[in-house]
Amino acid sequence: MKSYWWVNHNKNFISENTNNYLWSSKTSKGDRYNQYYMNMMNVHKDDIIISYAKGKIQSIGTVVAEAEEKESPYGSDKNVGWYVNVRWENLSTAMDPLLFYSKIKNLFPKTYSPLTEDGNGNRNCYLARISEELFKEIYAILVEYKLITGNIEVDEFEVITDDIIDINSQNIDETEKEQLILARKGQGKFREKLFERYKCCIITGVSLPSILIASHIKPWALSSNFERLDPNNGLLLSPHLDRLFDRYLISFSDEGKLLYSEGLNDVLTKWNLISTIKKCEFTKQTHQYLKFHREKFEKAAT
Repeated sequence: MKSYWWVNHNKNFISENTNNYLWSSKTSKGDRYNQYYMNMMNVHKDDIIISYAKGKIQSIGTVVAEAEEKESPYGSDKNVGWYVNVRWENLSTAMDPLLFYSKIKNLFPKTYSPLTEDGNGNRNCYLARISEELFKEIYAILVEYKLITGNIEVDEFEVITDDIIDINSQNIDETEKEQLILARKGQGKFREKLFERYKCCIITGVSLPSILIASHIKPWALSSNFERLDPNNGLLLSPHLDRLFDRYLISFSDEGKLLYSEGLNDVLTKWNLISTIKKCEFTKQTHQYLKFHREKFEKAAT
């Protein structure tokens, strides 16, 4: 059975992340028992590990092989400890768990927790076991904010339906549930309707379906199930522009003119977009969603 873990790298993060491993002593100084080090012996192939360093979640790792005895890779102290080979997938941007700590606070273990009660890193912790529920909650948030590609082998159906859509608290049938899952993955009728409406990226004009993103205007996490499936709440965007749109670095005026942060002027010029952007036409319903997005854009610019 797959287990889930959390590692606090502290000063060794760069070496362990770059070289795909974990290493710990067998005991604390004075040959004292340390549960966080003993946890290294309980890690098994295909277990999943959340990597935390510098106050942020940095990557998600998959265990390649069980722990083996190995000399310390650090400095002149070559004492023998536990070595675990891990394949790390780095987040596109490190995420501070304090941003959503209230949502996950009660899911941390009561003893041997990797975080303190105030949400900061536990300095005494190296490797701590966490629940599958906690991992899925965090993983869903990372996927929601597009900080990870979603290639980690977890039960994607459970992550999407239980943690994001929250189907258990809503009266929806199987057909709608299926469309919600597809829409969350940028597929299904939501995507089809956007292609019928826009045909191509509304900014670049690129029409290659395999690279275009069916982007929600009002973020998925803040939308009702109706809004998640409403094509008026969607735009077709090229990947690089979808990323800017999701982060409220670009938006659209009531007249359909592209709005962008001053700091992006040079970027958009190099992308040859400043002089070629055309005004976009949107439905009245889409304008309502864009109003919500524009407020976030204006707030981000201040």
